[in-house]
Amino acid sequence: MQRAGVTCGFRGRAGVALLFLTWTGEACTSLHAQEVTRAPASVTMAGVAPGDVLRIHRGEGATLLGRLEALHADSLLLVSEAGADLSRTWLPLSSLETVEIRGRATRKGAWILGISGAVLGGLTGAAFHGLCESDCGTRGEVALTLGAFGGLAGGILGAIVGAAFPSYRQVWP
Repeated sequence: MQRAGVTCGFRGRAGVALLFLTWTGEACTSLHAQEVTRAPASVTMAGVAPGDVLRIHRGEGATLLGRLEALHADSLLLVSEAGADLSRTWLPLSSLETVEIRGRATRKGAWILGISGAVLGGLTGAAFHGLCESDCGTRGEVALTLGAFGGLAGGILGAIVGAAFPSYRQVWP
């Protein structure tokens, strides 16, 4: 839809629902204004939002740690704590080597302990199959069953342990 020189592209059901808003042209104008103030694709940081904890590496080995308060096309505002004081620093993106966002190692912990638990459970089932006093099935069935339970238990435990440890992933450049 074109109105007052601003193109506004709503399609499908969302377009029907938003037809009333676009009829006045105000929604298109505000959307256009948001697009103009967004950072170019070359400097956007995927998955980063205000409030995220960032670790920033600058030249000469300097590293900053703080919360992102604002992100613009050419700079970002980082709030860091120095004792009881809060420090607000505008950093030009051209002066940054890398930017990393803090997350948790939940998935990594689940994979590592899940695979370890499956292997350990399978080996335990295969080794102790002969101790079974009743019909427990074949050695392979016992190993597979204990391996599955070991993998499940290890995955759950690994996710809990991994959630306790911070993990950083690079988001820029």
